[in-house]
Amino acid sequence: MFVRFVADSGAVELAEPDDCTKFHVEVAAAVAAEALAAGLAGSGAATPGPDGGFLVAVSWVRAQAAGRTAAHWDERFAGMLGYAQSKGWLSQDGDAIAAHVVTTG
Repeated sequence: MFVRFVADSGAVELAEPDDCTKFHVEVAAAVAAEALAAGLAGSGAATPGPDGGFLVAVSWVRAQAAGRTAAHWDERFAGMLGYAQSKGWLSQDGDAIAAHVVTTG
């Protein structure tokens, strides 16, 4: 799964929510960092994080994935969060996942 910022509309969406094996923020290369940060914050999805990445709200991910995933998603997502925690990619309170930015086009 990944968080996609759609520059034309300013929409923020959770893409491929059933895939708990990857996680990042995706944006077109032409989008300014300030526009991305404002869009993610305005949607409630994420706040700026370390190293130019973002801290994506776990509650936002759960809300966006609701009704769009296969069986046992909760268990697979919990496994993803556990892995993120083991790598230091989960906030200390467990409320946010660190995500790097992938640019496209």
